Amino acid sequence: MYLRISHTGRGSRAAATLRRKQPAYQPEKITSYEAGIKSTLADGAVTANLIGFHYDYTDLQVTQVRQNTSVTENAATAKVNGVELELAVRPVRSLTLGGNFAYLNAKFDSFTSVDPSNVAAGMQDLSGNRLPQAPQVSFNIYAQNSWKLYDFEA
Repeated sequence: MYLRISHTGRGSRAAATLRRKQPAYQPEKITSYEAGIKSTLADGAVTANLIGFHYDYTDLQVTQVRQNTSVTENAATAKVNGVELELAVRPVRSLTLGGNFAYLNAKFDSFTSVDPSNVAAGMQDLSGNRLPQAPQVSFNIYAQNSWKLYDFEA
C-alpha cells in the first residue's frame, strides 16, 4: 500500500514573438495525489495493482489548431480523477497474460478560449469540457511469451 503527494511545475514558458501569432503563456503546475495497492500473489505468479489518483492543474497548457496555426495557451484550471486496475498472471514460467482498465474524469474547471471546432463563435466558456486526449475509459490486454535461446532469453 502506498500514498504519494507531489507538486511540480513543468512545460514551457513562451514569450510573444513578432513572427508568430503565439501569445505568451506560463509553465503549468500540477499537484497530484495517488494512493494504491501493489500485490504479488501465488509465489509471484499473479500481480495485481489498484491505483486511485487526483490531479489538480493550474495554468494547464492546451495546444489548439486555429486557422492552420498551432497555438498554445494556459487553460486556467483543470482536475483529473481516476482509477486504474492492472492484473498479470503467469500460468507457466514463460507465459504472462495480463491487462489493465482505467477510468478518468478529466475536465476543465475554468477555461475561457476560442473553441477550435467553432472559431466563428469567438471567446467561449469551455469550463466543464473534457480534457483533450483523456479518454473516459481505456483498457488493454496482452499475452507475452519468452523462450530461452542458448544463454539468452528472448
